Amino acid sequence: MDLSKLPKLSKTQEKQPPPEETGAPFPARPAVIVPTFGLAEAWVSIALGVLLLFVFPNTIRYLHSSAAFEQNNPVTDAQGNAIPYLNSVFFWTDLGITVFAAALILEGIALAAARRIFPLLIAFCVTAGAALFNVFVIVHAYSIIGFPWVCGIGVIVLVYMAITQWRLIAILRQ
Repeated sequence: MDLSKLPKLSKTQEKQPPPEETGAPFPARPAVIVPTFGLAEAWVSIALGVLLLFVFPNTIRYLHSSAAFEQNNPVTDAQGNAIPYLNSVFFWTDLGITVFAAALILEGIALAAARRIFPLLIAFCVTAGAALFNVFVIVHAYSIIGFPWVCGIGVIVLVYMAITQWRLIAILRQ
């Protein structure tokens, strides 16, 4: 059976040969890069932030009920004297982790709305601030309790997040 003898049912035009076959140069088009971040990255970021808040809940527990928290989690200095949680290095490390988790959650929300610059700019500022805060926590806590490894991981992840957000902002500006 010869298919070329069948009637045409559609009004589509014949396929044009590619420009290299005709010798014509490629048509000039501006390069448009579509952001590839979507809901999967947003979900992972939010899920990791929530997971960190469940694993390290001390700051939220303290904010919820400071008297009950201090009664259930007494902090002492090297001589055995009770000190307030706010004056301890543990407060700073817990706050650094909470800020890291909050930045992850905010980044997830901003990535879900990644077609807009304003949410990404807010997320970038929060992420950069969270990275600087965690560097401060590491410097402050290192001589007292050693290296706070979760804050260290936080700095690495937050710097990567800030770089990624800045690239997305640059792409969306074009």
